[in-house]
Order: sequence, then structure tokens, then C-alpha cells
Amino acid sequence: FKGAYIIKNMLDCLDQVEYAAYWPGSDLIGDYKDSRRIMNGGGGLLSRDSIRKPAFWAMSFLKNLKRVMLEKTENTIVTTDGHGHFTILCHNCKHPNYYYYQLREDELSVKNVSQYFSDSFNLRIRYHIEGVQNGKWIIRFHKVNEDHGNALKCWQDLEEMMSLTKEDIEYIKAASQPEMQIRTVMVENELLEFEADLEPQEFQYIHIIHQM
Repeated sequence: FKGAYIIKNMLDCLDQVEYAAYWPGSDLIGDYKDSRRIMNGGGGLLSRDSIRKPAFWAMSFLKNLKRVMLEKTENTIVTTDGHGHFTILCHNCKHPNYYYYQLREDELSVKNVSQYFSDSFNLRIRYHIEGVQNGKWIIRFHKVNEDHGNALKCWQDLEEMMSLTKEDIEYIKAASQPEMQIRTVMVENELLEFEADLEPQEFQYIHIIHQM
């Protein structure tokens, strides 16, 4: 949720502010010496062990936006550098429901996360970019969702062990990378068309280049 929420809010205020930042950078700022959980609910981009969380990937994706905005809607933004490179961000952020707000903070459970949000519908976004060069275009999708780029899920797969070895931490770091997919599209009539499918709380960074 946190990564998709960051993307959503950044897109919402994009044409209203000149600069935006995120604080804090690390969970260490609010960590307690007796805390043994590698995921302690802190608001940092990185865990205390420097594991990159979805919020980190959200900020990392945001920095890839180009200077020229072609389109912005509730769930996506399309930008270009004007020289044949396009970058897109999209999200399927779901808001907390009434059940979430009825619970005290100490009653929330990571095992019940899916119950705390308004719906669980997927989202399909169709893109139409006009005026592009004919020929082959390469589209790279970088995806963060339940199964990819999700450090919490990786830790849960290790039974939320408190005492992890250095090798365990390194595994979580490696397993918490976004998924990458590559798609090739042949363009005719200077119109590039494709779709992006997003699970609940998923967000994507899409990079598009023309293959010479």
C-alpha cells in the first residue's frame, strides 16, 4: 500500500508544487534497541538493515519521469524527453476501509492486510501514444506488487523469523527486487498502443524506447 500511496499522492500534487520530498529515509530513525523484528512498521524507505521497501521503489521510479508531461490521469502519468524516450508511472492504489479505522494500532496484523482495503479489483490501463516513429519499440515494465518488490512478503515467507543471519538478510534484499518484463511492439501509422494490468496496490514504472 505504501508505495502505491506515494505514487498516487505525488501524481495528485505534481502540477501544484515545484518540489516534493519524503521523510524519513530509514527506519533507524524510529528503531528501538530491543526491537528484533526486521520489519517493525517504520515509515522509512529502507528498513534498519537497509532492505529496500516498496516506498523506496516508488521514490526511485518517480525520479525517472521526464520533463515533458504528455498526459496525467487519476492512475497514470506519461512523460517524454522529446527525443524518443517515454517514461510512464501507473498505480492501482486502494484506500483503507471502515474496518481498518475501527481497529487500534496494536490490533492490526500483517496477515490480515487484504481485509483492510476498499476493494480487490485489478486495473487495466490502455495507452495510445501518437506521433511516434514507425518500427520496433521496446517496452520495459518494472512492477512492484504482492509477489515482487515486497520485502514484507519475503520476510513472511521466512516465517517472520526474528533472528536472521546475514545470509538471510542478503536473500531478502535480493528477493525484494521489482519484477521486470520486456515487450516488443511494432508501430504503424505513428501510433503506439499497449496495455498495463495492475493488481491491487501494484505500481509500475514503464520505459519505452525505439529500437534503431
